[in-house]
Amino acid sequence: AVRFMGDVGYVVTFRQTDPLYVVDLSSPTAPAVVGELKIPGYSAYLHPVADGRLLGVGQDADEEGRVLGTQISLFDVSNPANPQRIDQVTLEGGWSQAEGNHLAFTFVDGTALAPYERWDWGIDEATGKERSTFDAGVLAIRVDGDTLNLAGVLRAEGDSAVVFDSEEDWGRVDPYRRVPQRTIVIDGYVYTITHGGIAIHGLDTLTRITFQPY
Repeated sequence: AVRFMGDVGYVVTFRQTDPLYVVDLSSPTAPAVVGELKIPGYSAYLHPVADGRLLGVGQDADEEGRVLGTQISLFDVSNPANPQRIDQVTLEGGWSQAEGNHLAFTFVDGTALAPYERWDWGIDEATGKERSTFDAGVLAIRVDGDTLNLAGVLRAEGDSAVVFDSEEDWGRVDPYRRVPQRTIVIDGYVYTITHGGIAIHGLDTLTRITFQPY
């Protein structure tokens, strides 16, 4: 990820455990790295959320660089020489389209909206058969000062993940119709465009008001 803010650039690289770099660009002929923060994982998208604060959307990872799932990080960059991560939200196994397309991310009135999807594969202990679940929605994360709060997951249809217990389920349910593509906030309402329709949630309550399939 790269984000330019005035005479400062923020750059995140990733191979195993790589830093968030703070780059002084005030002299075009002599850019200089003035600070760095080395933490596991990475941010693939950076967004300013307040004075001296950056929000990062990416992946958590272990010390060997194996990604573990969606990670939302809040960075304090008020001191360019000493950037710090002050809070984070992680969701094991998840992935966000905002990692590859910044247009999928929305920030309004202190709330970050990031699309999210996750597959989970396992064995049903009762039957001994394979069971898979698929979840998709928009993560609503409130930014309150130095704190992140996962306030909810805005799902277009249903209130939980889709469970697949048999091959017949795959013929009846198309999980990808729930995958959010874009969000827009108008007059206090969150409009989510998915493969299967448009959902409307209240920005304050985060409750689903309606879903219009197409």
